[in-house]
Amino acid sequence: MSEINPLVSVIAICYNHEKYLIECLQSVVNQTYNNVELIVVDDFSTDKSREKILEFTNANPSIKYIFNIKNIGNCRSFNQMFKISKGKYIIDLSTDDILLPNRIAEQVNLMEVSDEIGVVFSDANYINEKSEYIGNFKKNVKFPIGKVYEDVLAGRCYTIPATMMMKRMILEKLNGYDETLAYEDFDFWVRSSRICEYGYVPKILSYQRILNGSHSTKFFIKNSPLVQSSVKVCQKAYLLNETESENNALAVRLRYDLLRCAFTHNFESGKDVLELLNKIEGHNLKSFFGKILIYLKLPINPLYVKIMTFRRFVRYRFRLFLTLRIMAEFIKLYEKATDMRKIEHIVSVLRNGGVIIYPTDTVYGMGCDIHNARAVERICQLKGVKPNKNNFSFICNDLSNISDYGKVSTAAFKLMKKHLPGPFTFILEGNNKVPKVLSQSKKTVGIRIPDNLIPRIIVQSLGNPIITTSLHDDDDILEYPTDPELIFEKFQNLVEIVIDGGYGNNVPSTIVDATNNDFEIIRQYLLRSVYASNVGATTNNLTDIYELIHPISSQNAPLFLL
Repeated sequence: MSEINPLVSVIAICYNHEKYLIECLQSVVNQTYNNVELIVVDDFSTDKSREKILEFTNANPSIKYIFNIKNIGNCRSFNQMFKISKGKYIIDLSTDDILLPNRIAEQVNLMEVSDEIGVVFSDANYINEKSEYIGNFKKNVKFPIGKVYEDVLAGRCYTIPATMMMKRMILEKLNGYDETLAYEDFDFWVRSSRICEYGYVPKILSYQRILNGSHSTKFFIKNSPLVQSSVKVCQKAYLLNETESENNALAVRLRYDLLRCAFTHNFESGKDVLELLNKIEGHNLKSFFGKILIYLKLPINPLYVKIMTFRRFVRYRFRLFLTLRIMAEFIKLYEKATDMRKIEHIVSVLRNGGVIIYPTDTVYGMGCDIHNARAVERICQLKGVKPNKNNFSFICNDLSNISDYGKVSTAAFKLMKKHLPGPFTFILEGNNKVPKVLSQSKKTVGIRIPDNLIPRIIVQSLGNPIITTSLHDDDDILEYPTDPELIFEKFQNLVEIVIDGGYGNNVPSTIVDATNNDFEIIRQYLLRSVYASNVGATTNNLTDIYELIHPISSQNAPLFLL
């Protein structure tokens, strides 16, 4: 039975993540879903993670935090925090990963569809230590959903741990994670898929950070405890199996683990694998090569480590090469008949860290996802400004979530409600939900709700605002480019998408300082007759905004607002 806004507990486990911790925790605070319990546990970090946690929790006192007095590992740390959590749904979050703002809302929506669903996962992007995009999880792959136990055994269920949401009832039935294992993922998938269904949200909802020396690289090392744990899970699965088909699926996994045991010198675990294979298949030639490697105990781990390290290096460089080879798409959109398939594609590009050019009710603008620091830095490079000196604003869909990013007085809200959507940028005092890359140089934020459906539908589909900054032209007469085809010629190797929404205007927005009730016009470019005709008003109807606010110098005005 579904309920309205069930509590979601996010258990964030930290070990030496001081560089990424704040960005991760802020991504939880920035969720559009409004019923979240955040519990942070530091597993005896040796860097400055604890100081960072204290700094963040002082600014966000509702967050619970625990400091372990010794390192006890992920499984045990999670289980202890699970016992004090209260949520109907649970997210196990590593504090070097990032949740996109609509992650929790999207997954709760799917969880509430059916009582049979116990685990929900989604698509994700991979990022490096600099938060740069380096690849996608399994985009455009058909994921098994529903009863996936057999797919899990055979390795056909591609579930990325960083994207999972789990039902509390399932974790309670399993008594949490198995603390005797070196890692929890495979064991949890096997045991949970035996008793519940899996659901998949086909959207990029998380960024998983790939670091040198990360957990996954430990599968390569000599005597890897992760490989030993995998074998133990296979032994559990054999006892859980009920059909011959399930045993055959397990055999596929066992043959894979047999080679890993040989390559990592886990020879005793390899013998356990051979014993299970003999029970399932008897003696045959399928495992002959692995059997030889196990019993001869060949010292091949150093070569294996070099091969796997080189493979990861080549894969990373190839992904990086692909991200650097930009050739923009030129997409035609009609404001009154928007193609949602094109919108979803544009949103996917934004979530992947892309930069787009799009029409507004004033001039053409350049933008990106406000939560993608690397994309913001790219726009700074294109505009020729330093990241800590940027003065970009947000495009929002409507007024409903303005308070998520700025402090709005009653008088300011009334003024904005009367004149938005429209050709105005309102400057508000920012709050702590403004991404750090945008708030480090100033304490205010510019808000735009353009009277153009194209950018607003993009923002609505994305689930959070996008950066907005105007395009300037080198022409001696026109300050802003208006022809989308000429814009494409100029920017086709610099951005991912140029949206053709028709000819743009050459007049930017009027900027209104609404940080207090003494409203002031910072930049006055509004063509009254044009605006009046667009909203069906007369020039006299617009005089209130000019009577309330007075033109001042542009000394404090944002530099690149639309």
